[in-house]
Amino acid sequence: MFAICGATDALDDLLARWLRQRTLVGTILDPIADKLLMATAFIVLSYVHIVPLRLVIMVISRDIFIIVGSLLYLLLLDASDIRPTVLSKANTAVQILTVIYFLAIAAFPAEAKALGVGWRTIPDRAVTTICATTTIVSGLQYLHIGIRRLSDA
Repeated sequence: MFAICGATDALDDLLARWLRQRTLVGTILDPIADKLLMATAFIVLSYVHIVPLRLVIMVISRDIFIIVGSLLYLLLLDASDIRPTVLSKANTAVQILTVIYFLAIAAFPAEAKALGVGWRTIPDRAVTTICATTTIVSGLQYLHIGIRRLSDA
């Protein structure tokens, strides 16, 4: 079900661009819905001890940081040209794949064990590290963009 949510979100973004269907409401609500979906997934997976809490804190902190920064940008500069970066879209894809990876391990533990993947294995740590890295780098990129735009104003 989560994979379907991720795929339909990507399809929605693709169709909006292809059909040039961009609205202010969609520009605001789509990222919020994405962030709520990801935050919920990470919180639940952490609650059942599947995903490390430190990763959840990183993901949610970045999202809060982006939401607050976007609101400040809208209020201070009265601008509506906020767009996700390529790195941010890649980060979202990595986060979705991370959740799918951990859900698959939980749903198919015997198969995961046979493949040598699972909790606290090298692939598990690699997936967690990649997700954490893209989350941090994407957050820093938004910080850099925000500071640059505020200094230009």
